Amino acid sequence: MLFRSLGMGNVEDKDRASLMRELQRFLAHKTSGVSGFTQMSRGWRDVVKAFSSGALPRKGDQAMAEAIAAWHQEQKDMCLILSRDLQRHVRLKLPRKHRESADAWRADATEELLSSNCLHSEIEVPDSAALMVIEANLARKNLVMSLKVRAPDDKNSARARSTWLLRHLHQASDPRLQVRFYYPGKKPHTTHDLSALREKPEIADDGSGIAPNYLELRLHDELGADFSGSKKFIERMEKNFLAFYVDAVAGVKNWQPSAPQPVDNPPSTKILPPAEVEEPATRELNSPGDLN
Repeated sequence: MLFRSLGMGNVEDKDRASLMRELQRFLAHKTSGVSGFTQMSRGWRDVVKAFSSGALPRKGDQAMAEAIAAWHQEQKDMCLILSRDLQRHVRLKLPRKHRESADAWRADATEELLSSNCLHSEIEVPDSAALMVIEANLARKNLVMSLKVRAPDDKNSARARSTWLLRHLHQASDPRLQVRFYYPGKKPHTTHDLSALREKPEIADDGSGIAPNYLELRLHDELGADFSGSKKFIERMEKNFLAFYVDAVAGVKNWQPSAPQPVDNPPSTKILPPAEVEEPATRELNSPGDLN
């Protein structure tokens, strides 16, 4: 909130941007006396228990409202953590409605939580291939970090498109990493472990002959009892967030089509240069009668 109020969300003046980065580094340093967000709200455990048991809270439930506010605060804190590590400004991707009104942000998050059992956020990293998406499912007690990119159009099969993505991930070693294939039309998505695709790349082809148009990298973590712990939940999420960025997000680049190449015209339509074009025959006119 401090950086947003100071205008860091859209800083154009270089001196001001430099000042904001210095302030950010100062606040992030342990000697500043400013600590990050370290735990969820007091009623977090009860809220998780309600969703995991299927006994959803009422829309105006105070404990749920505090849990959503804590979630929003933690997402801002994670942006600051990654900003410090990258020395670039990382921010939450929010619609104008939510940027201008925290109440509207909480109200929409409440509707989403009650309808999907999930808390959700999108994080924008400068020059990354796509938004980082974070989703916490309170009913299933799991966390998912994801990055969704367009599959290359110049590859004709699911295996070839999967191999293109895997080439970006030669340093990725987390066994929880998955690749989800999204297809055009009504064909349902499929998901494979990254390790399985490396060992047997042919499993990407399911026999349908349809290639995916989007590929999504996912880090899927089942937290179990740690999900209900107000401190453990934060610790696991921040650890996953940084691991996913280093293992996956930092190495992925968007596919770019190749520049078009010159195509030779067929002989019948070959365009001659000006020097080779034959001029029509002309004759000298000596008198008006020569026009007849």
